[in-house]
Formats: sequence, C-alpha cells, structure tokens
Amino acid sequence: MHVLAAAAGPTARSVFVGGIIGLFIGAAFLLLGASVAGIERRSYGRALIATFFSVLTSSIVAKVLWHLPLIGIGLASLGGFLVAVLVTQMIFDTTYAKALVAAVIYSVLYAILTGGMWLGMARI
Repeated sequence: MHVLAAAAGPTARSVFVGGIIGLFIGAAFLLLGASVAGIERRSYGRALIATFFSVLTSSIVAKVLWHLPLIGIGLASLGGFLVAVLVTQMIFDTTYAKALVAAVIYSVLYAILTGGMWLGMARI
C-alpha cells in the first residue's frame, strides 16, 4: 500500500485526504440536519455511516443515470439525492420526511461550504 501511495503522487493523496475531511464535515452537517428534523436516534457515528453510504450509493445511481440522453443530468442529480435520503432514512431508522429534511439541510450546508471554497480558490 505504501508503494501505491508513493506512486500516486501528492495530487492523489490530497484528493484522498480532502475526501476524508469532507466525509467528516458532511457527517457533522447531517447530524445538524437530523437534530433540526427531530430524528430521535441520532449520533455522530450514525451520521458518519449514513454520509459514507449516501455518497457511495448516490454516486453509483448518478453514474448509471448520467448517460441517458437529454434528461440524464437532471435524473442523475435527483436520483442520487433520493437514494441518499433513503440511505439516511434506513441508517437513522426514521420517517422519510425527517430524513428528507436532514438531507436537504446537509446538502445546502455542504453546497455553501464547497461553493465558498471554490470562490476562495478562484481568488488565489
């Protein structure tokens, strides 16, 4: 593994580390969303697991739907989001409405964070 990490170079390591940091920050945002939504069985551990599996499953769904002509981009975005809501519902053992509220709050906060980072990088 060490040889592979060295061969990947600093860019791949930066992307990996950034992804891990993003996962932990996203879990904090999802936990905040779960708190606002009133999900009873919320914890940071559940939020971390839900974030990981939401990213994994929604990426797969989005990858499949992306290639549909004309409507693929919209369906990929919507399908990926709905799958993330379903994963959140299962992990937190809650209703679909509460999982939807938590996922919307997570998505908005994460979009603000990443948008701000892109704007900050554009100034450099």
